[in-house]
Amino acid sequence: MKFVTLPAGERVPAFGMGTWYMGENRATRAEEMATLRLGLELGASLIDTAEMYGEGLAEQLVGEAIVGRRDEVFLVSKVYPHNAIRSGAALACERSCVEGRRCRPTRSSNLARRGIEWDLLPSLREHGVPVMAYSPIERKALAEDQRLIAFARRYGMTPAQVAIAWLLRNDDIIVIPKASNRQHLIENVQALDIRLTREQLAELDRMFPPPDGPRPLEMH
Repeated sequence: MKFVTLPAGERVPAFGMGTWYMGENRATRAEEMATLRLGLELGASLIDTAEMYGEGLAEQLVGEAIVGRRDEVFLVSKVYPHNAIRSGAALACERSCVEGRRCRPTRSSNLARRGIEWDLLPSLREHGVPVMAYSPIERKALAEDQRLIAFARRYGMTPAQVAIAWLLRNDDIIVIPKASNRQHLIENVQALDIRLTREQLAELDRMFPPPDGPRPLEMH
């Protein structure tokens, strides 16, 4: 497992597990639980969730998945905007049973959304602040992008692996792709072993150009 160092010196896995929409469907809950537990076995001990995910159902699923292993897990949760005040955030953390630790500025950053590269990412790097890239596969859109499919096929990868590996090439970016079944989780984790060449990175830049000027912060 690759690790990223936070400003306080704590090291966390560069590959974590997202949980958006997980825990909401009884029919898939058992597989989601098994996927989270497999992720822990594979070293993906950073789990991202939020109180708004299924109105707490995702947090509940995560809580059950890490029973007996809480000390191994770097748990990240997020509060609703209306709780984003000192007292509200503290109470939300208590409800979530989450300690006060946080990974730093969570931003939508992937091959299709590169706006932060112009000014935000350089500023964060100047201050030694890592980024957690959510939606690294753009809610499956990149996995279905025909250009990326063709690229991945030529090099013996999957589109999702390319998108994740592209982010993981950085030492200060954490990725949290959601996988609701074990097969997809294993596929995603294998991206840790991929090292994109300069030629491959240049080709991806031509397909998904970096920003040529400042852009509004994208939320997704």
